[in-house]
Amino acid sequence: MSGIAEEVRRTAAASAAPGAADIGQPPFWNLPSLVALLMVLAPLTIGAIGSLPMFDDSWNWLYFKEKGTDFLTSLPDRPVMGYVWTVLSLSEQAFWRFNFVAHAVLWGGLAVAAALIWRHLLPHLAHYGWVVACVTIAPFGFHSQTMLASIVLGCLLSIVLAYTAYLLVLRFIKASDKTGWGALVASQILLGAAILFMEYAFSVVAAMTALLLLPAIINPNDGERSRTYRSILLSIVVSVIAYGLYYLLAEWRANTGIMYKHPPIAKELGIMFFVKMTQAIWQGLVGNVTLSMSEIRLTAKSGILAAIYGVVVGGLLIVGSQAHRSRKVDCGPMIGPILLLGVALFAGLLPVIYSGRLPWNPDDGTTSRFGMPVLPIIAMVLVLLVLSLVRQRFWAIPILLFGFAAGDTACIEGWRFIQERQDMALMGEAVRPHLSDQGGVTVAVIDTPRRKFGPPRQWELTARLSADWPVSQREKFWAFRYGGNPPLTFYTEEASLIFGTRANCKVPKEADFGTRLIQRKGPLDRILWVERRPDGTFTVEPFCLSDAAGQVSVQSMSQG
Repeated sequence: MSGIAEEVRRTAAASAAPGAADIGQPPFWNLPSLVALLMVLAPLTIGAIGSLPMFDDSWNWLYFKEKGTDFLTSLPDRPVMGYVWTVLSLSEQAFWRFNFVAHAVLWGGLAVAAALIWRHLLPHLAHYGWVVACVTIAPFGFHSQTMLASIVLGCLLSIVLAYTAYLLVLRFIKASDKTGWGALVASQILLGAAILFMEYAFSVVAAMTALLLLPAIINPNDGERSRTYRSILLSIVVSVIAYGLYYLLAEWRANTGIMYKHPPIAKELGIMFFVKMTQAIWQGLVGNVTLSMSEIRLTAKSGILAAIYGVVVGGLLIVGSQAHRSRKVDCGPMIGPILLLGVALFAGLLPVIYSGRLPWNPDDGTTSRFGMPVLPIIAMVLVLLVLSLVRQRFWAIPILLFGFAAGDTACIEGWRFIQERQDMALMGEAVRPHLSDQGGVTVAVIDTPRRKFGPPRQWELTARLSADWPVSQREKFWAFRYGGNPPLTFYTEEASLIFGTRANCKVPKEADFGTRLIQRKGPLDRILWVERRPDGTFTVEPFCLSDAAGQVSVQSMSQG
């Protein structure tokens, strides 16, 4: 333990030493690394724009079409977020355009925050901060980067505000001058706002408390140690007060009917807590990257182009990380920083697992949003672990691989979701001629294969299939998936659970489907079975086999 303590002490002293940012450290900004980060970010933003509507963005899309801009009414369990969304909703078009900009700014902001924290913790390795930035936002087993409002103006905004608050706290810890005190006040305002907006910021508080507290205990600088303790205490107090207000303002039962059986704090303890924590850490550090790398395909044109794209990103990171190095750095043993970051990762996941969530659930890719607060910590641990296993003169190799993986997966993910959106629009055109003309509700049951991103929800299928339809047809239509991923924990979304199998169907006379004020009620006129064939055509016929007298196929124009 003495060796670990000494390394943590050395790291703390190095980051605290006067002029540490100027001795052997490169300037924070350098063009090659910045271009590499933008190359990772661009496909994700383009993918988010091209795949709209997707996941919960589909609900936003439907809400605009059918209910207007009053998100306060529709989000009583997220009152501050509902108010912000209502203010931003000058029009539907303006709302989505703001989301497009916010996607690039906030994901880029999270990446820069990760680089700054790395620079503070490991000043002697500061030139690899942009590698950490790219790994932070790379879609390694994490598929929420291609969503907009539900992620960008939801949990991501809360997380970025919280990290920004702690970067301001670091300024106060460095010096308690007027600027430092101003930074501390601003940090607490941002931290309180982040938690009032959404509870995801609480995980950032836990992770950053660990990152600040452990080095402070052995920091030889009495002034910095004292300011760190005060900052931590103040941040915890502000966080608890903000969360208390958030809990009081939110109408939890407004969202429990179909989704939650508990408020965010569910007191999950016992053996399952440690099982889930172990799974989350393993999946975050190893499983996600391994899975993403295993899916690289060089047998298709898109795979080859994505690989070339990734090589360029990796090359830029090598150039950027070496450009300002004037001498070989003495890295010393890395066990101390790895241990410190490991504790921070555990602390950041603690509120998530305690509340009954499981980040990176392989059966539901959207649960990756629960791991968003610790993405910078995971990136730092991953980069530091790999560097510690490789001789320093060969570090260019893992940097190239990190850049390659980040660029390749970002390129592939962005294209994949745009392509899926186009395919769903073609399916909608195949379904549209078969809608009921009797004034009742038509339901489409979609044969969906297992999707890496997780099973599509009702509102996502409904919005995507009917995106180009007239309002009168869309408001009399709903869709369910059939098969694919296993049923979700709190949803009854798989069609067989509602309508039975095709051979033994049980069709209700009345429709009563929907979510969060988007409802489809009335006589159930028709249930359709929609299946995509291997040749790209769509089969549309009655869901019940006893009624399936014929079928219609429509040629798909999507590219395989």
